[in-house]
Amino acid sequence: MNKIKVQAMESFKVYDSAKTNLLGEIFENKVYEAKPNKESGEYFVNDHQDRGVFVGEIDHNGDLKLDEDFKRVGCSICGDEGTFYLTDIATIQQNIMVLERVYHS
Repeated sequence: MNKIKVQAMESFKVYDSAKTNLLGEIFENKVYEAKPNKESGEYFVNDHQDRGVFVGEIDHNGDLKLDEDFKRVGCSICGDEGTFYLTDIATIQQNIMVLERVYHS
């Protein structure tokens, strides 16, 4: 399971079941890095106060199911030179060239 980048479709706040404690705050159009919980298969982002907010999970078929408030905008590939995020074909091609240079040197 790799980190993914997600974009919030709208701003919202997450409260506890009693609606008394703010558990997280997400801002519209902001791109967040979602980290996987390898044990549960769930993905979380940290808000501006470092509170974890659920964004999605891996279902029983192994597919990523994101909450309707988020869309996926990239995934990561980890290598010796750090983490690369794949977001579009140009970025993918650029990252492939960098990885080829690293592994062929």
